[in-house]
Amino acid sequence: MIKTEFTRLVGCDVPIQQSPMGKGTSTPSLASAVANAGGLGMLSLTGYSGEVIEKIVQDTYALTSKKVGANFLLYQPIDIETVEVAARLLDVVDFFWARPDKKLVDVAKKAGAIASWQVGSLEEALLAEEAGCDFITVQSIEAGGHVRGTIDIFTLLDQVIGAVNIPVLAGGGVGSGESLAAVLAAGAAGVRCGTRFLAAYETEAHPDYVEALIHANATDTVYTDKFSIGWPDAPHRVLRSSLESVMAFEGDYVGTSCDPITGEIRNIPKYAAVELHKGISGNISAMPHWAGQTVECIKKRQSVSEIIHEIIDDAQRAF
Repeated sequence: MIKTEFTRLVGCDVPIQQSPMGKGTSTPSLASAVANAGGLGMLSLTGYSGEVIEKIVQDTYALTSKKVGANFLLYQPIDIETVEVAARLLDVVDFFWARPDKKLVDVAKKAGAIASWQVGSLEEALLAEEAGCDFITVQSIEAGGHVRGTIDIFTLLDQVIGAVNIPVLAGGGVGSGESLAAVLAAGAAGVRCGTRFLAAYETEAHPDYVEALIHANATDTVYTDKFSIGWPDAPHRVLRSSLESVMAFEGDYVGTSCDPITGEIRNIPKYAAVELHKGISGNISAMPHWAGQTVECIKKRQSVSEIIHEIIDDAQRAF
């Protein structure tokens, strides 16, 4: 196993954090599988009540006794009490999509969790350290989903490593063992992987979405701001085919979504920033196929354990 500042801080076996990719995919089954394979599993908890969060955590710990964290997205106001609940029950609380906020970091740490923030620039990295974060993830423009960074991962790491005194994870552009070895050599303490895990058997990603990812490569992704309903003014990376499909779609709604935890059903407007999980129905091809440039590392469906062991084994050979 590869030990780093990150693994020693969090207490996991490998320097891999699973990216929280939305309620429909970062579920107990995926987070627990990542934890059992030695990484830091992550749950997406934005918008859930404290009671629902407790149930999600209970379901997760029924599947693992290892390290799991929570993610909160800050594109909308969040209930501070839900952060306290998550921090009391889980090992790590992670925030994304806002300038680092010391009040939120303090809430998480006082409740007993390690606090982290995903940032997109040197300025935000410095603010995260100043706010009291225990580690940060720097997200580059190669990343899938909503993208905070505007430059490539190695340039961003070069700016941040040495400027902060806390562990730094690389997010974006890292989906193979060779790229893990490269960012570790550049000074990162680990990686945050999302796209690669979408094709894992343990994910709840919609099968049509998974199939599209398997047949895509890096040049099939596009950086855009079109899927903005529900999350405005937020650039993101998706498969070009889904952008072309939604632009050609005629109608106001592309389908419906059933929340995998609460069972809530809602219509999906055209251009909605929706997670493509198994509870989605309708015109799947016209919904956002979130994907980073590491999509080219996906060749087939695999278990989480196979994915992590493949990345680690290849990284060790690359050193």
